[in-house]
Amino acid sequence: MQLLIVGLVVGAVMGANRKKLVKPVAKGFMAVEEVTRDWMVTMREELRDGIEEARYEREQEAAQREQQEAEQDVTQAADENGSAKHTAAASSVKATAKRSRPQRRSKGVA
Repeated sequence: MQLLIVGLVVGAVMGANRKKLVKPVAKGFMAVEEVTRDWMVTMREELRDGIEEARYEREQEAAQREQQEAEQDVTQAADENGSAKHTAAASSVKATAKRSRPQRRSKGVA
């Protein structure tokens, strides 16, 4: 927009007789401005799309990580419970085995 104003000022300085020179310059400026505006709009849209896509992927990865951590917690809890049950079962088997062993007889007593 500033270049248009500069162009108008230069045109006024050069006089009305230079209208044939100023008119094509102004048209060229407007064409360049329009192309630049379209290009900037496209770049902004692509940038916003890229940001949104990155945000979505980051959220998906975080959700997946949370799900994996939850599954690991459940697996660890199950392993700990299984170990505790296994240890308790082993202890009761040992205690039962000690009680059920036949007592040895002394050699001297019949």
